[in-house]
Amino acid sequence: MGRTMIQNRLSRKKLLIVVDDVNEFGQLENLCLNREWFGRGTVMIITTRDIHLLNLLKVDYVYKMHLLNEDDSFELFSWHAFREAKPREEWSDLARNTVAYCEGLPLALQFHERYYVTEILNACELDADFGITVLIERGLIKVERNNKLEMHPLLRDMGREFIRELHPKEPGKRSRLWFQEDVQDVLEENSGTEAIEGLSLKLHSSNRDSLEALAFKKMKRLRLPQLDHVQLSGDYGHISKQLRWICWRGFPYKYIPNNFHLENVIAIDFKHSHLQLLSKQHLVFITTKIV
Repeated sequence: MGRTMIQNRLSRKKLLIVVDDVNEFGQLENLCLNREWFGRGTVMIITTRDIHLLNLLKVDYVYKMHLLNEDDSFELFSWHAFREAKPREEWSDLARNTVAYCEGLPLALQFHERYYVTEILNACELDADFGITVLIERGLIKVERNNKLEMHPLLRDMGREFIRELHPKEPGKRSRLWFQEDVQDVLEENSGTEAIEGLSLKLHSSNRDSLEALAFKKMKRLRLPQLDHVQLSGDYGHISKQLRWICWRGFPYKYIPNNFHLENVIAIDFKHSHLQLLSKQHLVFITTKIV
């Protein structure tokens, strides 16, 4: 019915057609492949994050949107952060610096360098070379200067919400944990499961509360832990042997426990830690495997 209506009502007319946010070939297949329906001089503008889709449609021109200039970036950031076009005077310098750091993408997040990310994901038995290429083609991530990857926070939040909805009332059964209350509840109640592959717990540097390493015993597939100023006592042998990347800022001890399984880790970050002494075992590991 839609095809017939378009053909009957718009046939031979000179039109300006704008189709926004296309993500599937089928959405435009009939419309774009039957150009004879429209009169001479008709212009169709398609916006999409998937460059591959435009190639399939054999469009005449592909135009990549330019980044916002400094003033527009500043205003967009201000509306989202402060709900007004300009922040209060005391926040102005900080906002300007933030916008300058984002380089025309005020709502974007900056991540690890592409090679670094690829190595970690490949170590997790994921085909990162292919996967990252597909994400770039679909506009979900971007590669900017210095080979840095960028992702929009809305996409990050969408992924997080998808994971949360799978087990809304049982965070211990999720593959990833990032809400601080959920992570603390799982660790304090020892409710973690083999489903957990990554978790993030960021505490203040003044934190003195200690968690038990035993809480990690059931997380046998944990590969990507991010811990800030977490005090962990007990047998570190309970922590997964499948670790591939570990970020533990403010690591509380002067040495790495011998039973802490790091043999499969390819990158570590122990910034701001109390680490002073490494055993020969870990010294070899760090000099040969850190990225």
